[in-house]
Amino acid sequence: MTTEAFPRWGTIAPTAVHGDVEQDARRLAGLVAGGERLLAALPSCPDRAPHDRERAAAIHERARRVRRAFLARHAESVYGLLTDGLTRPVRLPELVYEAAEHFPGLVPTRAQMDAERELVQADKEGREIDQALFCGAVLRSPTAGHHLVETMLRPTPRAIGLLDAFRANGRAELETVHVERRGAAAHVEFRNAGRLNAEDDRLIADLDTAVDLALLDDAVKVGVLRGGTVDHPKYRGGASSAPVST
Repeated sequence: MTTEAFPRWGTIAPTAVHGDVEQDARRLAGLVAGGERLLAALPSCPDRAPHDRERAAAIHERARRVRRAFLARHAESVYGLLTDGLTRPVRLPELVYEAAEHFPGLVPTRAQMDAERELVQADKEGREIDQALFCGAVLRSPTAGHHLVETMLRPTPRAIGLLDAFRANGRAELETVHVERRGAAAHVEFRNAGRLNAEDDRLIADLDTAVDLALLDDAVKVGVLRGGTVDHPKYRGGASSAPVST
């Protein structure tokens, strides 16, 4: 599909849903696939001229309009299918990629998000927006939203696996976070020095695990969250802490 096909795609692209989740999912997948072919025919984001950027924005907006309509009608059904009728807890990071696999075009694929993470903000397609549309629709649903919140409140599987060792020796060394029990306090320390202790995907996952360990250990009465010392010449020696009651 060439960029000359854009006017025709914009005319025939569906904007309505009709009530049947499988039929609407096929229509959505076809629309998004056509839009992705049009995007691929454009220069990459950093090299797009103003008119190319306008065209890309129009493609994304048309696809998002249909995603919003699809989710407004089918969010609970989609969530129910992804969680086996609310019997299987699926944490949000896994949920978005399972949705991408089972409902093509509804949310970005893992490969698309991996490629997006390599780009500076100005050069991205904005695929995080499409994930946010899905997450927002699920959370707005009284049934699906409640189930997802309950799922996210559960301890992470990794924390459960590390809990016995943490209770026994009072410490856990994760890739970017260190947690140590000192008396009745659990000290959770960022150790992501390569990124000046800034949050990234790895640190967020490690922090979830560390906080779960502190909350699950009956010997812990208070938590202390702090940034570890970084060794960058400009920021060497910096650290901060704040108590967090458990």
